[in-house]
Amino acid sequence: MLSLLARLYGADAALLPDDRPAAGSPARPASREQSRASDPDVRRAIEQFAEDHAAVFFEERQWQVEHVGQYKLGYDLTCTNADGAILHVEVKGTRPLGEKVTLTANEVEHPRRAAECGAEHILYVLSQITITDRDTITCSGGRPTRLWPWTISDNDLIATEYSYTIPAASGSPRS
Repeated sequence: MLSLLARLYGADAALLPDDRPAAGSPARPASREQSRASDPDVRRAIEQFAEDHAAVFFEERQWQVEHVGQYKLGYDLTCTNADGAILHVEVKGTRPLGEKVTLTANEVEHPRRAAECGAEHILYVLSQITITDRDTITCSGGRPTRLWPWTISDNDLIATEYSYTIPAASGSPRS
């Protein structure tokens, strides 16, 4: 919220509120879970920074990288090498420690169907990203963690949200 107010009133918000404690308060321990940035511009900057970081990692290892996240396939990068091997890479960027990340239903289902697509699946998490917000949002730093190969066990998933369809009851009007 402070960063939004800072933008509105033209103040300099060098670090967003989650990055430093309030004056006089003890430092908070770094969160282990991926948090959802409330500012969509910050969220998109973190996502793009993490994707670019992952792309450089694979390109340095001679993989051809294609950004495919906009197609909602359940992964963000398709990587191919000269031998014809294919990687499907889901990328997550986060400011906290990155020990837990949020996955969409599609991001869970795609690796579960790994045998159907023939690609190797990788989860690439770039955690501890630093955000500065002067004239434009800038990301830096980050600590990469790669799960390669990546398989998902039901034991590793925690349901945090469900979509519920309200059944039509006979004789009861919907309002």
